[in-house]
Amino acid sequence: MNGFLRITGAASLSPRHNSACRHDIRILSGIRPDTIVSTGSNSTDMADLAHINGNFIPLESAVVSVNDRGYTFADGIYEVIATRNGQPFLLPEHFRRLERSAEGIGLRLPANYADWPKIIAGGIERAGFAETMVYIQLTRGVMPRRHVAIEDLEPQLVITFRPRPTFTAAQLAAGQRVITVEEIRWRRCWIKSTALLPNVMMKQEAARAGCDEAIFVDRDGEVHEGTSSNIFFAAGGTLVTPPLGDYLLPGISRRFILDRAAATGLPVDVRRCNRDELLAADEVFLSSTTMDAMPVVEIDRHRVGDGKPGPLTRRVRELFPE
Repeated sequence: MNGFLRITGAASLSPRHNSACRHDIRILSGIRPDTIVSTGSNSTDMADLAHINGNFIPLESAVVSVNDRGYTFADGIYEVIATRNGQPFLLPEHFRRLERSAEGIGLRLPANYADWPKIIAGGIERAGFAETMVYIQLTRGVMPRRHVAIEDLEPQLVITFRPRPTFTAAQLAAGQRVITVEEIRWRRCWIKSTALLPNVMMKQEAARAGCDEAIFVDRDGEVHEGTSSNIFFAAGGTLVTPPLGDYLLPGISRRFILDRAAATGLPVDVRRCNRDELLAADEVFLSSTTMDAMPVVEIDRHRVGDGKPGPLTRRVRELFPE
């Protein structure tokens, strides 16, 4: 019996019924009760974890309902948070963006929202990684598939804990190659939605071209952002990045770079920019939670600068704490 197909309907129960039925749900879903990590566990073994329905379980055992609207409609939002020195970096900023995303799709936050920092801290401790990547996904809930959602549907929360991606000195020295692609997304990219099909398609196109990232550019040549990153470039010693708008996610690392650059006297220009400027730039780099500031050495087979990471990019990377 496929467990993934049997863990259904839990969200339609009241919190009291959810608690009473959790044991049965685990058995029906193929999750043995003895695989559940106790809330009071002090285990230091490293393991990919998930937090679902108030419990920590091994990630490999985690399942969601086929009737979850996140699965049937991509009706949900997400956040990715990385730790530094074992602590979630810029957590309040991530939560504020999540709140804005939830408001943007009319998704109410769960009653236990105030407990999320404690849940995240517990997951980081239990996972036991040197540094952790925390993925939060909140969907509108579970119900039979139809476009109009039930008004009082219970939102479904999944949090996963995996090792934070790292980049070697050699990878940073080599930089990344990118392509530019047509802007095909909707005009609410400021919502961090799980509906990422255009991003996935263009990321795959970049991979087929032997590149690492794709940069969305509209029909007028205006540069927006990458499929999973914001973009910066250096022109005459000034750091340039596109302004926030319909086609730009308000990146947490982007905001951190802008704030720290201003505080350290690094010239910054937030303005509309085009593909030609990008190709003529002295330096280009991508920013994201998992990359900080990643040098770009090639765009559409055109070499950026001298083809090596430049001093401004290195200076920006140094703005981030170890």
